[in-house]
Amino acid sequence: MRASLGLTRKFEIGKVYLSNVTSASYSNTHEQYDVLRQRLETGSGSYSYNYNDLRSLTASRLGVIHNWQARLNDHSRIDFRNFLNQYGTDEVVRRTGLDYVQSGNGRERDNYALHYQSRTIYSGQLGGTHDVGAARNSTVTWATGYNYVFRDEPDYRRFRTGRDVPNPGEPQMPFRVEISQVGSQQDNSTYFSKLKENTYMASGQWEQRLTGRDSTRANQYKLRAGFYTEYKERNYASRFFSYVPGNEEFHNYDLDTLSIDKIFAPRNLDPKTGFVLKEGTTNFDSYRTDNTLVAGYLSAVAPISDRFSISGGVRLEYNRKFLRTGDSATPAYEEKRYFFLPSFAERHLQLQRP
Repeated sequence: MRASLGLTRKFEIGKVYLSNVTSASYSNTHEQYDVLRQRLETGSGSYSYNYNDLRSLTASRLGVIHNWQARLNDHSRIDFRNFLNQYGTDEVVRRTGLDYVQSGNGRERDNYALHYQSRTIYSGQLGGTHDVGAARNSTVTWATGYNYVFRDEPDYRRFRTGRDVPNPGEPQMPFRVEISQVGSQQDNSTYFSKLKENTYMASGQWEQRLTGRDSTRANQYKLRAGFYTEYKERNYASRFFSYVPGNEEFHNYDLDTLSIDKIFAPRNLDPKTGFVLKEGTTNFDSYRTDNTLVAGYLSAVAPISDRFSISGGVRLEYNRKFLRTGDSATPAYEEKRYFFLPSFAERHLQLQRP
């Protein structure tokens, strides 16, 4: 299902002209894929694995654009722009096929993954353009903005089952849930993660137009000076848990033959003879980082003729990166860099003869 709505309005409040553009879209889709995954060994051409993935995906998306413009007069306007996107996916994957790495005749697989993920993106900007001076030969532009990104994986579950391909004449054994002795994100695991990112920015520019070949703005000489600054911060954290034997010496291995819907029943969770839920998260599974960018520039544009113009300038930048993991014993990483970036360009236009 897909739906969209758009609205445009214009009106006046006193001497101020206001305009608004709003649009919203929504979609809810269901998709199914049949994917063949194969890997061959170099030289021999034999399979490392030969899988078939049946992937079912439900996705919901909401998008909103909400923009305003206020024209104060013929020489000044203010813009306010907003964008929001919300996206969520619910995915189930069943993998069947043969794995030839762990067994001579091959190991038959029947694996499952259940994954939900949501993402939120917002971007907002407030800015203005103003012609100043008695002759209106100067223009000031400015902008401030904020961006927000959020990603959430509240419960990513995976488990694997397998059985060896028998030799000719031997009976076929049932699938068994694969149990990791130390914990693994692939075997009977639940994974959680969250990521948040905030970005703040501000910029400004002064443009001075000088008398050129004529009075039109396109043919005037231009001097520009401006700045751009941005601060971005991100926080990420993840955890995972998996079922492992509580005590290998006294573990009841008959439990390992149970199907996935029975093997981890409450009666089988026992620190001595059954299973326990073990966390495999380390301090390196989370981090915090930020980045600061400050830049200033000077530039000039000279339209010499209708067919030839030159432009050039210089930009100075300062950038600082900072990264700290969740491990307090690991020193934080910090990098500071300065950049001097000159530029020069020529433009030639060739007029086509009729």
